[in-house]
Amino acid sequence: MTVVLLQVSCNEQKFCTEKEFDVVVDGNRVGHMVLYESDLSTGIAKLDIFEPYRNLGYGSQVVRQTADKYGVVYTAPDNANSQRLLECLGRKCEGREA
Repeated sequence: MTVVLLQVSCNEQKFCTEKEFDVVVDGNRVGHMVLYESDLSTGIAKLDIFEPYRNLGYGSQVVRQTADKYGVVYTAPDNANSQRLLECLGRKCEGREA
């Protein structure tokens, strides 16, 4: 099971670039991710794995791939689910940084 991120849009904003990705496994669209990228940081704004595909490790793979590519990934400090996922993946959480 290999998770592939297919970029579906790229929107230049004033301070960052918003990129949207479909999360695909074996040709099936299993989720969606929105990423904000700037010269200073990268953040996962939204990661949604569709209901029938949850708890199969797809979200974890997306976060790992993203963190491996960018080195540091930020997430919303008030999003307990993302903080918990990052901690389960062994990422250090300090405020927003993981």
